[in-house]
Amino acid sequence: MHDHGDAHDELREKLLGMIDWTQRTGWPTRAHDTAVATRVFDEWWLLTDPVSRRGGTRNRRVLLDALAAVLSATHDAEAVAHLCAMFAVVFESQIRSREGAANGEE
Repeated sequence: MHDHGDAHDELREKLLGMIDWTQRTGWPTRAHDTAVATRVFDEWWLLTDPVSRRGGTRNRRVLLDALAAVLSATHDAEAVAHLCAMFAVVFESQIRSREGAANGEE
């Protein structure tokens, strides 16, 4: 049986690490990183829309792998890990909002 406590602890540590990283670095590339993440998300959304319309699920791992690949061109591994964790939260909010709207949910 999966221990949800371990998963929550791991998520908490990732989020705290991300917050620490943004405070420590000041995240000087925020505007650029946000634009990149938005572009990657929008491209992924369009590519996965046909799958979703047929009742399939959108593969979030593909989204995060694509983001990591793009960010790796301009950031070190630590920054990429923290940025992917942060954008994963933002992406999940966007996905749920868009899917809810498509299903007529408010």
